[in-house]
Amino acid sequence: MLGLVTTEALFHRFPKFQEGHLSKLRAHLSAAASAAVAEQLQIGHYMLLGRGEEKSGGRNKASLLVDALEAILAALYLDGGWAAARDFILRAIVEPELAHMKLETSPSP
Repeated sequence: MLGLVTTEALFHRFPKFQEGHLSKLRAHLSAAASAAVAEQLQIGHYMLLGRGEEKSGGRNKASLLVDALEAILAALYLDGGWAAARDFILRAIVEPELAHMKLETSPSP
């Protein structure tokens, strides 16, 4: 879901960007922004972890936090439907990160 919503938003927001540039933006948004949002939502505090994962700092591992966020997005979709999940992803992940990146709507020469 995250990849689809991100791709759609980038495609419509940056129609003049070439595919390669859009792919790099999507990869950045999907990885870096997801980890930041997962930390902001303090998802690690709510995860049930095994003893070993707990001892090795699993609550702060970006990969586990992003996986948990993806599960939450899927639950949001199943409970609230496509529009609810899409709106959350745009509002909480895509738009804030794009604003932070301060991208222009035209590619640089």
